[in-house]
Amino acid sequence: MLAVLLALATRAGATTVLPLDLAALTDAADRVFMGKVVAMRSGRDGHGLPATWTTFRVEESLKGALPPTLEIKQIGTEAPLADGAIYRVPALPRYRVGDEVILFLHPDSAAGFTSPVGLGQGRFRIHHHAGASTAENDVGNANLQAPARSALARGALGAGPAPAASAQAAPIPVTDLKNRIRALTSASH
Repeated sequence: MLAVLLALATRAGATTVLPLDLAALTDAADRVFMGKVVAMRSGRDGHGLPATWTTFRVEESLKGALPPTLEIKQIGTEAPLADGAIYRVPALPRYRVGDEVILFLHPDSAAGFTSPVGLGQGRFRIHHHAGASTAENDVGNANLQAPARSALARGALGAGPAPAASAQAAPIPVTDLKNRIRALTSASH
């Protein structure tokens, strides 16, 4: 087991995450949904690997057919386990009960693990302020500033000219983000 953990740690330390625009996130995701974290637990999975299980209430499926409640398993733990072991993957998004998110997930691995596409790029936290709901990922939506050429070629963003990149990344209205995801999903079918 120690060899497996060391191998995972070595790969995690050497991981390079490329910037992914919304089209790339959507294309690579097995499922995309808007939901709320309702439960979390950490421990060891059936292979003895440290894992955290996060349960979401799925409020809206944006890609893929999803049940009303979805539990995902990510490698690592937030707090030490009963045996004192702790294992964190620095770039892997962390969740808290009550978090509202739009999540782009990879398919489950053979061992049942998954993670957001592009790590923090594929997890958008939803914030509510003054009656408006906005979403922002872990890179401040910097990867959303210009549409991908592939998305424009597919016509996923409409027939007009390409929107200009704004000078500074900012939260995006949740409705706009969901509409863009739906357009990209329907364009790929």
